[in-house]
Amino acid sequence: MELSALDMAMDAFDRAPSGPGRFGLVDRRVLWERGYSSRVDDSEGLSDHETWRFRVLVSGGIGNVPAGRIGMLTADGYLRLCALCYRAMGLGDGDPRGMYLRYADDPDGRMLSLDGGDPDAFARFLASGPGDGTWSILPGGPGDGLSLTPVRCGGWYIVLRGCSRRADLVRSALALHGAGVPTRVVDAERVLWALEGGDRLGVVPRLPVPEPMLHTLRDLGALDFLVCDGDLMESVGDRVEWLDP
Repeated sequence: MELSALDMAMDAFDRAPSGPGRFGLVDRRVLWERGYSSRVDDSEGLSDHETWRFRVLVSGGIGNVPAGRIGMLTADGYLRLCALCYRAMGLGDGDPRGMYLRYADDPDGRMLSLDGGDPDAFARFLASGPGDGTWSILPGGPGDGLSLTPVRCGGWYIVLRGCSRRADLVRSALALHGAGVPTRVVDAERVLWALEGGDRLGVVPRLPVPEPMLHTLRDLGALDFLVCDGDLMESVGDRVEWLDP
């Protein structure tokens, strides 16, 4: 007797490692082919042209440490870079300090208390180790925010991170590159793979993803995660690669 798609999916689920901690991986393109999600959904509003422009940046090595440097950086200069990203994300066109105050995570308010035009004050601030939260220009849960971190190494360059906010990251990267800002985009290739359906998603028992499951799946390339439920099993359960808890 021929098995239905649901029968095959549940059979695959039954053969997976047992227990509430079971987890695995599924190809994003399979989700698109089976109609569970779509390329439009996963593009998060990015146009084909924006994706193409980002592909060009990735081919040019934007995922690596850039060769160029900014000669001098101040707090006001950093805030202008933040504002450039906010505008690219469609969050308005206001004063850089006001936009940072509205959107960023500056837990102790030190950034806005600096002498905005003093490069030495900004360098001392960076050297004091203000914490990753200071550079989170769009806060979120673990792995969900967008950060813009200045790095001083023979001059300055910027590290952009936020693979779970693909559209915001891509538009920020395009804006920074267009302004001539030396930038490294963390996980740039993974973001592009996700936009083109070439990556895999983690299939997990619940959200937020428990540790160390999160690190295991991240190490295997997963940027996004789906809760293992009946709808998912019916759609793609036969294509999930289950991993040992």
